[in-house]
Formats: sequence, structure tokens, C-alpha cells
Amino acid sequence: MLGILLERMLGSTINGSIGNPEGQSILVALWSYANVESIEAISPLNFLAEIGSGNKLSVVGVHIAEYDFQMYRRNVIKEIETLRISFPVYQDNTNEIWGLLNATGLPAYFLFDPSGALISEMSSNDDLFEYAMNFAADAGVNFQESEVGQVKRSQTYLGSLRGRKIEEFVDPTGFGEGNKANMKGSISVSGSWLQSAESIMATADGDELIFEFTGFEAFAVVNSGWMELATFEKGGNMVHPHPMSSNLVSVCSQEKNAIMKIKVIAKKNFEIYSIISSS
Repeated sequence: MLGILLERMLGSTINGSIGNPEGQSILVALWSYANVESIEAISPLNFLAEIGSGNKLSVVGVHIAEYDFQMYRRNVIKEIETLRISFPVYQDNTNEIWGLLNATGLPAYFLFDPSGALISEMSSNDDLFEYAMNFAADAGVNFQESEVGQVKRSQTYLGSLRGRKIEEFVDPTGFGEGNKANMKGSISVSGSWLQSAESIMATADGDELIFEFTGFEAFAVVNSGWMELATFEKGGNMVHPHPMSSNLVSVCSQEKNAIMKIKVIAKKNFEIYSIISSS
């Protein structure tokens, strides 16, 4: 399996190069720069790549394009530079590596031993953080959780807008009176939005999108010019989203896992791909 993967990736990485794998364990990380948990994993992956070079471990990233804009090489290079990724990254636009590894979600981590045998599959950042701590301890390297930004959260896509009609965005599940504790999420729009296969785009100033859910945090995957094209409100007050990548923004957070209602007031050409919550 590892030999097939390396055959596909050797000489085809966007940045850097994959070193001689002989005698090395290899950690293959599947990630996306429009995925919250993937972004949070960059620090521990960089940490492992840096200390692994002298401890018989190589880290290889495989970038998965969840959206069309992620298929462009220049966009991926831009994010690699912004995130200061220190390990080689292969762009898997055809999902070939994804299929070979039989991956089911992002992020995902596959550890191969020096013989090329797959010895561990990690499907969560908690598993990755634990592995990083154990690897550091075995290597005699000082490891601080603050260095990798450990965050435990459960991520839920409230609305991947791909292939859904605008009139289907409202999810009535759990919205009866007295049942708000079980609310999964609701998305509604007003205005004349232009719909594509994977997103919706505001066509005029004042178009609105409202999403309501129970959770701690709200994220959105938007077009890269979002700061000039939309404003966000929570409880009638303006909020100031924090960019995690060019297209992924942390809209807002709250201390308690409670009902959150966010209004997006769009200008023309504001495009939104997904709404994400965490609890």
C-alpha cells in the first residue's frame, strides 16, 4: 500500500519533497484548508515533521479539495504559505489517494511503519494529539500542549449547500415550541440568491441568510473576499469573524452550548458554501 501511495506522490508534491522513506515511519495526513479540524491539526503535524526528521518519521500531507476553488494549485500554495506548513503536500484533485486509503472523513491520519505496513488509522485530532505527545516523549523532546493548540470539539455541517435547492434549506427538525434543547439547526434565506451546484451567491445588497443552532461556535466556508462583501450579526450586534484560511472563517463563539442565531447580511457577489457548528 505505501509503495503505491509513494509512487503517486513522489515528485508530485506542491511544496518540498518526500525524502528517502527507507527506514522511516511515514504519517500520511489527509486534510483540507476549508475544514476546521484540519486547520487545527497543522500545528501538531508541523511539530511532528520538525522533530521527526531526526527520529525516523516523515510527515506527508494529502490535500483534499472539498470545493471547486480548492482544486487550483495557486490557491493551495497560498494556504500552505499562510499556514506555514513545513511538510510536503500532495494535491489529490482526483481523490485517488483518498480512495486507496478508503478514507471516510476529514481529517484522517494513516501511520505506516518502516516496512510499509499500515499500523494505525487515526480519524480524530484527539488521536493525533495523543500520538504526538507519545512520539515526543519517546524522542525525549519537550512537548507542550499549547504548541499544538489542542482543541476538543465535535464538528457538524449544518448546511453543505451543494446540490440543495434554496427552498430545502430550512430544516424543521426540533424546532417545535418547547423542543429547542434538541435543535439540530435551521438555515433560511431572504432575497434573490443565485444558486450553483455547490454554493449560493447574493445578487443584491441586503440579501440575508439566517442560521440557528445549538452549539459553542459557528464557522462558515465563504468566498475569499468575504470581509468586503458581508456583515455578520448575533443578537442584533455586529460580530467580527476571524479568518482561519482564505475561505474558512470562525464567525463567533460563546461559552455555553446554547442556542445561537446568526444573521449574514450580504452585498452583491457574496458567496457561501457551508455553515459549520461545533458543540
